[in-house]
Amino acid sequence: MACSMMLAFPCVAQQQTPFWIAASQPTRIDLQVSGILKDYASVVALRMPAGRGDAEAVARLRRRASDVPLLMYAWVNRNIAGTPGSTGLSDWIERNPHKYLIASRGGKTIPGFGKVTDAGYRSRMAETIGNAVRKGGYDGVALDLLVRTPRYRPRPLARLCAKEVDFCRAYAEGIDKMLQVLRQSLGQRTILYNGLWNFGPDSVKDQASLLSVADAAIIEYFGGEPEDESASFSSDIQPYLESMVSASADRRVYAFGRGRWSYTDYAEDYARQRYLYAAYLLAAGPHTAFKYHATFQHPTVRGRSGGLSVYPDWRVSLGPAEGRFRAHDGLFTRQYRSGLVAVAPDDGEGGVLSLQGEYYTPEGDRMSGRRVLLPGTGVILQRSAPPERSPLRIDLTGFSDLPGAAMQSENGGRYLSIPAREEGSERLLDIERSMTPRSTVRLSWRPTARHWEFYLRAEVDDPQRRQEFAWVKVTEGGASIIAAPAQPRWPAPSSQKVQRQVGASEVALAPEWASLSVDGRSVFSDSSLSFRRWHGIQFAGPVGLREIRLES
Repeated sequence: MACSMMLAFPCVAQQQTPFWIAASQPTRIDLQVSGILKDYASVVALRMPAGRGDAEAVARLRRRASDVPLLMYAWVNRNIAGTPGSTGLSDWIERNPHKYLIASRGGKTIPGFGKVTDAGYRSRMAETIGNAVRKGGYDGVALDLLVRTPRYRPRPLARLCAKEVDFCRAYAEGIDKMLQVLRQSLGQRTILYNGLWNFGPDSVKDQASLLSVADAAIIEYFGGEPEDESASFSSDIQPYLESMVSASADRRVYAFGRGRWSYTDYAEDYARQRYLYAAYLLAAGPHTAFKYHATFQHPTVRGRSGGLSVYPDWRVSLGPAEGRFRAHDGLFTRQYRSGLVAVAPDDGEGGVLSLQGEYYTPEGDRMSGRRVLLPGTGVILQRSAPPERSPLRIDLTGFSDLPGAAMQSENGGRYLSIPAREEGSERLLDIERSMTPRSTVRLSWRPTARHWEFYLRAEVDDPQRRQEFAWVKVTEGGASIIAAPAQPRWPAPSSQKVQRQVGASEVALAPEWASLSVDGRSVFSDSSLSFRRWHGIQFAGPVGLREIRLES
């Protein structure tokens, strides 16, 4: 299938990723995040609190990632006053709810649901969103929770459908017309919607019909909802594979695999990601892309992975697909020119994969012959061995917008000066959640105070299955694990309970410009927690910084 151009969207390479990000505040879209999106994103749907700082965040992202389509978050069928990204879009609904909210035949309004059946409502909503998109400099709009026929969800409308025979039909027609009017308002700008859901018979097909007007859709729960333990391949993957295959080549379908909100250890989360990505590859094409996370939020608030998380599996180069997927011997498989994928459905009995020749996993393990795949597992295999994981040099440009930070020149070189602060702003380190993580952080730096400290945030496994992260405090005396807080918040001094102190010999420091290294496996070697990945770094005192590297 040829990759066609569609409005603002470029042709999607296999390793490019759709990002639907809910930022807790506009400052979260900093220079570093903008650089990450420049490198990884095929499209960005951005949800953040409107008001102070939102225009600056969009401008930052525009400057750093100018080629990435940027979409404004909105709803057209809900009254979203007071929610992130909504300020000014629906004030007029609040002022006249009886005119602009859905009501039963008895005249009782249903709070929160816009009257898409009304031509005046549709016209005003389309005009409001169109003006906001143009004023904000966006390439289009990302519409959340756009249900066409509410037979199953949302429940307040589903109850009305059950009581009033004509309501569902009229509502579906209203949604169709809403998109048509919005298309007129936006012109050639992109319309992306959430989404495709299998809430009941024919619901995926019904939702996919919106692609006759919209440009792209997301599968919000590819593999099931984060808290749904009853999700299965048959109900939460296979129907979406069919929608991906049947989508027109000039439309986009983005599959969002979801991590669990309940505790999973690092390997369990990675295995689920691989299972869902392998399942996605069964039907992937030039018009599709994949993302995996537990939540859309940045920083993440539940589970291990959030809006910015990426996995190296997505960079595995399999070449073009050779035909459609096949179901046989309890497995679903698809052959690619340079490899293959195989999935054992979680609601099946597993199966045996017979390999013709030698293959390699993304970690470089050699596989051949017959391999048993247990239910709920997937494999991604390539013909050639992958390269060894190289050291990662952090781009310090992403640190330069810290308050008071500035690039300085000295002896023909450049370094970043970071002033003293009581609380630092975290910057990310290794954003790829690999099964072979880089465990050592090396800094070329110069502290400009006699007593100094900074903090590293590590992702960990907890045998008590309670926390996914831990802070490590690094000072001239060594490194210490701070027991709390586990989640991504700056550790206030009152919470700095030292769990384990590491000897100063493990944190080497010399006068002036120094090379300092912290090995995560050593720091956590005697702890009940197990090190898995360096997530971020925060500086608490004045420092000069020339380089940060991560090594295996």
